[in-house]
Amino acid sequence: MNARILFTATIFLYTSYLLLANNSDLKTNHSTDKRPAVMVWNYDHMLNVRKSLQNNENTYQLPYAKLIKEAKLILDEKAVAVTDKPDYKIARSGDKHDFISVSKYAWPNPDTEDGFPWVYVDGIINEENFSKDDAVRLDKMTSRVSKLCLAYFFSGDNRFAEKAVELSRVWFIDPSSRMNPNLTYAQVIPGVDKDMGHPPGIIFGRNFIYVLAGLSLLQESPAYTSDFQIKIKNWFSEYFIWLTTSEAGDIVDKMPNNHSIAYDEQLLAIALFTGDTISAKKIVSDFFPRRIAMQVEPDGRMPHELSRNRALGYSAFNIKNILEFCEMARDLNPNLFFEKTVDNKCIGKSIDFIAAYPGKTVADFSPYQQIADWEKSVEEVCWILKWAHNFNNSSNYLSKFKEHIISEEGNINFMLY
Repeated sequence: MNARILFTATIFLYTSYLLLANNSDLKTNHSTDKRPAVMVWNYDHMLNVRKSLQNNENTYQLPYAKLIKEAKLILDEKAVAVTDKPDYKIARSGDKHDFISVSKYAWPNPDTEDGFPWVYVDGIINEENFSKDDAVRLDKMTSRVSKLCLAYFFSGDNRFAEKAVELSRVWFIDPSSRMNPNLTYAQVIPGVDKDMGHPPGIIFGRNFIYVLAGLSLLQESPAYTSDFQIKIKNWFSEYFIWLTTSEAGDIVDKMPNNHSIAYDEQLLAIALFTGDTISAKKIVSDFFPRRIAMQVEPDGRMPHELSRNRALGYSAFNIKNILEFCEMARDLNPNLFFEKTVDNKCIGKSIDFIAAYPGKTVADFSPYQQIADWEKSVEEVCWILKWAHNFNNSSNYLSKFKEHIISEEGNINFMLY
C-alpha cells in the first residue's frame, strides 16, 4: 500500500515542523460549527441538537441531562492506564506498558489436567477472564474520554475538556503509564503460539477511533494545548506505522471480514487526525473495491459475518464500522455510501438485509444463528437504520427505526445519530 510509505514520510516532516514550532499555538482558529478532523457520529445532527439545547427546547433535555450527569461523575474518577494490571497479567515481553488481552472466546482446555493449551470456542464469552485484562481498561478509558468530549461539545464546560485531556495523557503520553503503540499481545490464547497475540486482536484499536473523534471536538478548548497536540499525534503516528508495517497488520489487512474494515477505519481516523491527506485519500479510494465489493453480496448478505454463531450481531457490527468509515470520509468522497458494482453490490443492500429483522424473532433468522443477545443485536440494527437515514433520506430507514426502537428516551444516541 503506497499510502503507508507516503504517510511515514509525511509524518516525519510534519512532526519535525511541530517540534520546530517551539510550542507556539498550533491550533487553527475556526468556527465551532466547522466539521472536526475525525467524526464518527452524525455531526450535522449534533449541531442541531446543540442549537436546540442553547434555545432551551425540550427535545433533547433527557439525553443531555444523562450525558452531563455521567460526565460529571467521571470528573472525580482516577485515570486508568495500561500499566494498572497486576504483574501476573504482564505480556511475555515483560513490559507492563504492552497492551495484553486474552481472547474473549478462549477457555481452559477441558481435556488436559492443567487446562493448557486453552481452546477457542466461538461465540461463548469467558466473562470472568475477559473482565480482568487490558481490554476492560481500554474500554473504560475510551468510554470516559469520548463521553467527556461530547459533554464539552454540547455544554461548553471546559472541565470536561480538561479531564478528557488528563485521561488521554495518562493512557498515551505520560512515560510512567503510557501504552506502547502496538497491539502485539492482543487476543492471546494461553498456551498457544508461545502466548503471543493474534492479528485479529487489532480490532481493539477501534477504541482509538472514538478517542480521536472526541479529541477532535476539543481543539478550541484551552485544555487542548500545543504540547498535548504534538505528543498525542506522535503516539498515533507511531501506532499507524506499526499497523502498516507489522506482520499482524498485514494479515488483518487481507482478512475478508469485519476485521479489515475496522483496520481501515483506524488508518483513516489516524491519517485525518494527523493531517496526512495523501494517505487518507488513498485509504478512502481503495475502500469500496477492496472491502464492500469483496464482502457484500448483491442481495446484501455478508457471508463471512453470517457464518458466525452471532451472525446478526456481527453483521450489524460490520455495517456500523462501514457507516463510521463513510462518516469520516464525507469530505473526501461524499458519495461513498451510494457506490455500486455492476452486479449491484453496495452498502445500502447490506443495510436492507439486516433491516428485515427488527420485529422478528431469532427463529425468523434461520438458517443463520444468533446464539445470544438477539434483542441487543436488533437494537443495534435499529440505530444503524436511524443513522443510515442521514445518508439516504429517501429510504424507509427512519420509519422502521421509529416503529421498532425500544431505547429509553434518555439514550445519549438520540443526540448523536
